[in-house]
Amino acid sequence: MRTLFLLNPAAGKQDCTAQLIPQIEAAARRAGLAPEEVTIHVTEYAGHARKLARTAAQQAAAEGVPLRIYTCLLYTSPSPRDGLLSR
Repeated sequence: MRTLFLLNPAAGKQDCTAQLIPQIEAAARRAGLAPEEVTIHVTEYAGHARKLARTAAQQAAAEGVPLRIYTCLLYTSPSPRDGLLSR
């Protein structure tokens, strides 16, 4: 099983990717995922997430391995959920 996390630095009011990456890595470890099973990409332009997801899906299919893809954001508005990782 492979897991791909896609982070969009332009989503939300500020770029939270620096905060999200260690949170994702820690959550993956707690979930028992091996480091080689987890990939985290920060998108660089419009449509980049789609391209990354398509490439990962094609590669996983060619190798016959399951793939999970998550897009992530960090709540940064004043709310009780502020600072929480969501998927």
